[in-house]
Amino acid sequence: TRGYIASGAYFFTDHLGVQAEFSHSEYPLGTTGPSPAPPAVQLGGLTDSFYTVEAGPVYRFFPTEHIIPFVHLTGGGAKVAGPKFQPLTWGYGFTYGGGVDVILPHTGEHVAFRLAQLDFGYMHADQGALQQYDLAGGTQIVTALRLSTGLVFRLGNENPVQAKSLACDATPSEVYAG
Repeated sequence: TRGYIASGAYFFTDHLGVQAEFSHSEYPLGTTGPSPAPPAVQLGGLTDSFYTVEAGPVYRFFPTEHIIPFVHLTGGGAKVAGPKFQPLTWGYGFTYGGGVDVILPHTGEHVAFRLAQLDFGYMHADQGALQQYDLAGGTQIVTALRLSTGLVFRLGNENPVQAKSLACDATPSEVYAG
């Protein structure tokens, strides 16, 4: 229910680049009274959370000068905890999705607003053998639909500086022998 995404991208061409992303999300599980007896255990506090560290390709489009849709696919490590006493454990994950950035005027094209980013994430972590009452161990599989928004800081030079060139002219252009 709460979380954040931080990412950076480097573009090799106007359209194609590579993106690295870090995300974190947590789900605080509150209690509404006394916990029932095992195996139906309800815990209070922060029990479900995950972190991802992923990288992959990103492709952006330019339908107008100030609106930039993009799609991306990332894969890498996922550190998952919960849903009961399972500690944070490394596994793997991948994310795919896309979004739309709107370049803000009067910023020299260096700041954009991410109107929306919609991603589907998959995470898998193995906690080992399942323990009594399923309170520890097992396999965690998390599928998540993430909707986010925020600011985009566009660093670098959009229009590369033209290389310097020299030219010379000879006057007169024709030379006679002697």
